[in-house]
Amino acid sequence: MQPAIILALIEAAIALVEKIPSAVQALKQSAELTPEQEAQLDERIAKLKDQAHWKL
Repeated sequence: MQPAIILALIEAAIALVEKIPSAVQALKQSAELTPEQEAQLDERIAKLKDQAHWKL
């Protein structure tokens, strides 16, 4: 994979990670999630950075 593509993917991932908290907050405010769903979402978000496809 070309370095420019790798850098673009990293920048896109960083931008996505920066926007996740506001999206989660919007979901929580709309009361569309049950407490169980909210806990599952929080757990999945916490595990995002540990997944293999996010590592170089």
